[in-house]
Amino acid sequence: MATQSTVVDNVLDAIHHQLSSFQKPTSFLHEHAHHTLQFFQAIDWTQNWLRGLVGFHMCCFVLVILLRHRHTALSWYFFVMLGLALLTQPLNQAGATYWEHFAAANYFDESGLFIVSLYAFPLIFNGFFSLVSDESKNLYTKGIFRAYGGNETSATTTQRQQEEIEKPMTYGLILTQEKQGPLAPSLSISYI
Repeated sequence: MATQSTVVDNVLDAIHHQLSSFQKPTSFLHEHAHHTLQFFQAIDWTQNWLRGLVGFHMCCFVLVILLRHRHTALSWYFFVMLGLALLTQPLNQAGATYWEHFAAANYFDESGLFIVSLYAFPLIFNGFFSLVSDESKNLYTKGIFRAYGGNETSATTTQRQQEEIEKPMTYGLILTQEKQGPLAPSLSISYI
């Protein structure tokens, strides 16, 4: 009987220890961040192809910064980034087939989590950043940033105010109705 109570006590102590060792439930965001960190820690970053991929993305980001004042070049850059992102699935399939030739482990699963995380997402981020940098330049030249407290020098502000005074009003829309015949009136739109 004493051995039975000892066994029961041992089982109860083990259950109590396991229950007390559980952590309190955490938020979804904290749990997701923990899993993401584990994902990136599981990757062997010493492989040359991964270093090259990270270097490629860094060069792309620097290129956006260098092209920030060239609207046409940023437009082309954006479409090239989207085109490269479209190659994600074929690259994942090729990586799953030929991973022994360049990688230490097969990171290329059917869901494409690895290639989306390390290839497509940075490309899309660079494309988005190119749009934001180009649009901020357009907004700045249109004076929207100035209206919301942008950092222009007083000389630039004075020069822009003088240009606005000297040029005639060029923004407007005129709608006129013309009669083409007894049953066919038309609407004419003119920009001034």
